[in-house]
Amino acid sequence: MALLQQVDQLNGDMDAAVDALRHQQSKFENERMRAVMDVRKLRAQLAEAVALLEQSKVSIDGKLTQRNPLSLSTSANLTDNPSLSGVFVSLSLSVFTVRVFSPNSLSY
Repeated sequence: MALLQQVDQLNGDMDAAVDALRHQQSKFENERMRAVMDVRKLRAQLAEAVALLEQSKVSIDGKLTQRNPLSLSTSANLTDNPSLSGVFVSLSLSVFTVRVFSPNSLSY
């Protein structure tokens, strides 16, 4: 009888451990999906910011300048595999300067 009680106790402990592992796995999956969605949202915001920056490049005389497009490269792992283990985002920005002169401040 004592042996049956020990077996029942072990079965109960194993069931509880399996339930805890399933709960942790479910919790991890939910957090991972939230993180993937956050990364996608941030990528969209970054792309929008880059597009706005490209549109705002204007020369001193008000004409559009020759633009070097900004490059936004991301790892294909983000779209091909929702795992966050291989996500790399890099943004290279070309430096530009806008000088505004007041007609009164120019000296000849």
